[in-house]
Amino acid sequence: MASASHHRQHLTGYLDKHKNKQLNNNDSSSGSGSGNGSSSSQKTMNSGSGKTSTKPVANSRARGGRNTTAVTNSRRRPPPLIKGKATIEHLPYEIMVEIFSCLEAQDLLKAACVCKRWHNQANDNLLWEKIFRTHGATLKDDGAKPLRPPLEYWKQLCIKRCTEKRNKTCLKLLKKMHPYTGLPRFTEKALRSAGVWFQLCLIDSDGKEHTSMTCDVFHHSMSIAVRWYSLTNVPLARIKQLKVFSCNPLFFDEKGHAVRTGPYQRSLMSSTDLKWSVYVKDTTPVAANDTIVLYSVPASDLLVATWKADGELAFVAVGYHHLQLVHRCLLGTTTSAFPLPVHTPVPDDIDPSYGLHDYRCTVDVRNMRSSLWTQQFQGLHCRKQDIGEGYAYFRLIRKDHTGDHVIIPKQFSLPWKTDLFKGIIRNVAWLDLTLLDERETVFWSFSSPLTAQTKEKTKNVDFVYNGEDHLTAMFTGVKGQVHIELNQMDDDRTFVSCLEVRVALAAINEWFETCY
Repeated sequence: MASASHHRQHLTGYLDKHKNKQLNNNDSSSGSGSGNGSSSSQKTMNSGSGKTSTKPVANSRARGGRNTTAVTNSRRRPPPLIKGKATIEHLPYEIMVEIFSCLEAQDLLKAACVCKRWHNQANDNLLWEKIFRTHGATLKDDGAKPLRPPLEYWKQLCIKRCTEKRNKTCLKLLKKMHPYTGLPRFTEKALRSAGVWFQLCLIDSDGKEHTSMTCDVFHHSMSIAVRWYSLTNVPLARIKQLKVFSCNPLFFDEKGHAVRTGPYQRSLMSSTDLKWSVYVKDTTPVAANDTIVLYSVPASDLLVATWKADGELAFVAVGYHHLQLVHRCLLGTTTSAFPLPVHTPVPDDIDPSYGLHDYRCTVDVRNMRSSLWTQQFQGLHCRKQDIGEGYAYFRLIRKDHTGDHVIIPKQFSLPWKTDLFKGIIRNVAWLDLTLLDERETVFWSFSSPLTAQTKEKTKNVDFVYNGEDHLTAMFTGVKGQVHIELNQMDDDRTFVSCLEVRVALAAINEWFETCY
């Protein structure tokens, strides 16, 4: 009996020890979420009857475990009921990110503007890190990866690096100056390298933007000419604002060419509040023919042409001078134009005519495609007795010296075209001017439309000039005026009989710190 009692006691201890070991294994497996944690945590050994019980272990927390039943039920919570038809908004975050991974960068940027949920999903770092490694990464970025990057980290880094690489490549081309004009020599090459194109934006009375891409871009010695004629069908009577943007691509292929279908940045070139219905009533057209009527918008140097039949928009043209043009295109923002650098005057107390001599002026009269006449005038000066009415007069071509007169080999006119029509407007052209001071710094520059008006129709006894079409053209800008007189020879060729550059004394005094 003693041996049997001892044997029973030994067996009971063994079973109790085995039971505790089994319970500990079940608690650890259910806590880690592996296997059928719900059923294993509910089964316990009954040492008396050998039967299993489905009640949860009461002392699991006492042994340091967790209530695995509550954890398992929360993980297997059924999805919420969908009332009506299921939409894309009901897709989980992970599936939406997987869908967005099939989109290009420009599509992700558009998707991020739809709603707050799409904004977070389209800016996911998993999507933009791949784009960054393709377009924005450099050698120093190998292995550079933060542990927990915030939302939009890789997107912002990608845009920043692509912008820096593009601007560094283009601005490097502007270091060499042209010996003839005094402007950067490779402005055209820099613009082509950056893939810059221009966008016309018409904003109607409802605040909606109607954009049009550049149709024509022509490069000249001191400026570029841009024209739009494939325009959206928006009534001009509803236009309240007109803007011009430069569009700068961010991505470039292996050969360094801009990806035109990729994302781009916009820089504001000019903005004009223009209520067209009021503007037409208060403004006289600069020219007209049987097809179109041409208006000039001095605030932005735009030429706006409307159809004579219905008064709707035919084409828009603008010219931009090369001075700081690449900086204006690449470094501006969508809401503000790139500010020109402030000039620091260099005073001089020794020269009694400081600021009145040794100017160099380059003039180019052109149409949209080609130059009509270009010439440079050096050693320009103005005597103090020639100062009057707030201007210093620099006479480049003297009217009473026939030897100064210059023949324009081409007709003084402006050809135009649209998708269906084309024509020529007489007595309208474009004037590009660059005036350098004695230190060969650009003192005044512009590119603006120029319209010649009939001044007089009187016969004279000159056997060279018939005097029947005496035209005069005047440009007025911030720093002065340009006065041009034109006439015709007997063979219908046009010549320039007078050219004066009148520089405002206020501009001279501010530039040189003088007091004329």
